Amino acid sequence: MEVLCPAGSPTMAMAAFENGADAVYVGVSGATNARNFAGAGFSYHDIEALIQYAHQQGKHVHLAVNTFAKPGEEAKWYQAIEQAISFNADALILADLGLMAYARTLSDSVVLHASVQASATSVAAAKMLYDQFAIERVVLPRVLSVKEIARMRKALPSALGIEVFGFGSLCPMVEGRCYLSGYATGKSPNSYGACSPGKYVSWQRNGEQTDLRLNGVLLNQLDSNTPAPYPTLCKANYKNGHAICSPESLSTATLIDELRDAGVCSLKIEGRQRGPVYAGKVARFWRDLVDGRCTPNQVDQQLQKFAEGSQLTQGAYTEGWR
Repeated sequence: MEVLCPAGSPTMAMAAFENGADAVYVGVSGATNARNFAGAGFSYHDIEALIQYAHQQGKHVHLAVNTFAKPGEEAKWYQAIEQAISFNADALILADLGLMAYARTLSDSVVLHASVQASATSVAAAKMLYDQFAIERVVLPRVLSVKEIARMRKALPSALGIEVFGFGSLCPMVEGRCYLSGYATGKSPNSYGACSPGKYVSWQRNGEQTDLRLNGVLLNQLDSNTPAPYPTLCKANYKNGHAICSPESLSTATLIDELRDAGVCSLKIEGRQRGPVYAGKVARFWRDLVDGRCTPNQVDQQLQKFAEGSQLTQGAYTEGWR
């Protein structure tokens, strides 16, 4: 299975490659990709240079243009697609059907991957993307069990690869259907490239407590002795003290044989905003695991250091989670 690592900067990409990543995925700075954070995007010049370097090393670069184009601003998304093709990117990761169609008008040979933001949770959805746009890989949302993935693999054309997330932050929303952030702020990963955008965050003293708000919505009330987490909607405590999703990270290390048997071709690591140390360490753990140089439990022990809340979960991959 391919080890596909995040890269929010050239140094992250180098750290991932040097530690065994087969490929990295990157995005252009701005709203065209679903990691629209300061320091988590590339200039076109840097993308071109990275692709040239990667190809010299026998590595791959996938360019994410995986948000939905805004009416009247489509030129930004079109430019990202055009540049990716001109730079000979190994794959374009797209979610918007119109952008898939546009990419196909430019090239019959460009490799298209359906982003997790395309929200293909069924055989019918994945097969439609394959039939209509000749996508070569579908990235599955993190809401399917291993058994369901295996059933999809058997029902889909053999030429259509299946990619799943192997490690990283976990959201309770179905990717591509990011309604909480859109409801509270008008901006979501689908349209803007970021959940709970920072400009809407406020920290207010309220007597002995600190109120954490997002666009006026009270997410957390903390006493002076409690460290304040970054306030995101999906991991908030709200007023009653119950979280929708406690901070923890997805890890499929102990499921790697099952995922391989299910026909998964690529393990994707989440975290383009995390930095070079994260990229290098996590790439090495997964490289060693895929190549059989360590055990799943050994990898999980190391991954726990990089997990949210220092906790790991298998998420929906095991049916008990639901």
